[in-house]
Amino acid sequence: MKPIEEFGCVNEACPDVGKRGAGTLRVHQTYGKYQPIRLLECKTCGVRFSERRHTPLEDCRMPEDRAVRIFHHLAEGCGVRQTCRLTGASKDAVQRLQRKAGEHAKSVHEELVKGVSVQEVQLDEKWAFVGKKGGSPHRRR
Repeated sequence: MKPIEEFGCVNEACPDVGKRGAGTLRVHQTYGKYQPIRLLECKTCGVRFSERRHTPLEDCRMPEDRAVRIFHHLAEGCGVRQTCRLTGASKDAVQRLQRKAGEHAKSVHEELVKGVSVQEVQLDEKWAFVGKKGGSPHRRR
């Protein structure tokens, strides 16, 4: 469980929005049957939010360790069905987590990477892939 100092208020109207370690948050309550999730409250504006807010695990009722195993398998290149077999999760759950993780990664990337101008692009690997898939006129049959 992360220390509360690593979180910040998520309310855009709050003067303390995003300030981590400012001492403006408190644990309002916990919820969840097997693995408690904290419901945090901002002392400044009074807004309550889950500690999983703005993460791929937002609105996920699956235990965190199981979701992390799914993310690990997907990151290692396992397919959806193979990940289902390895973790015991349903195909829908794996696809939902995969989609949420992709959307989260995209938003983080767009927030952090700004002002990059591309001067040169190399497509060597793409050409090798396309060249192999296209076949050659002198193929053996």
